Amino acid sequence: MIFTASVSRGHHRDTTKTGDSRSVSTTKTVREMLRSRHQSTNPSPDDLVFPAPKGGYMNDNRFRGKIWKPVLESCGIDYQKPYNLRHTGASHAAAGGASLAEISEQTGHSKKVLMKTYLHAIDRKCLFVDF
Repeated sequence: MIFTASVSRGHHRDTTKTGDSRSVSTTKTVREMLRSRHQSTNPSPDDLVFPAPKGGYMNDNRFRGKIWKPVLESCGIDYQKPYNLRHTGASHAAAGGASLAEISEQTGHSKKVLMKTYLHAIDRKCLFVDF
């Protein structure tokens, strides 16, 4: 998927926060879910992927209270901010062997920020090579 615009707190931007479009890899399950949603709604290019129930932009506070918290509770998971998924995804990608360049492209972070924030997720033994 390629992101070229963003919405934050109900405010639409014609670019992403950094001004750079970014490509994000997804799992096969996510791709199939999005493809199915696309086929069932037949959207126009300007339609939102996940609009609010009554249309328009989704309110992050309402999402957290009405959707996020109940889902976590039903799964027996202690509350975590939705933003934590970003850190978890990048950490799992790093631990799984994704390059800093790949993770940087998907998150929009510089490689320096990634090293500082996510390096702990990498098996440090793999960083040292015997010659």
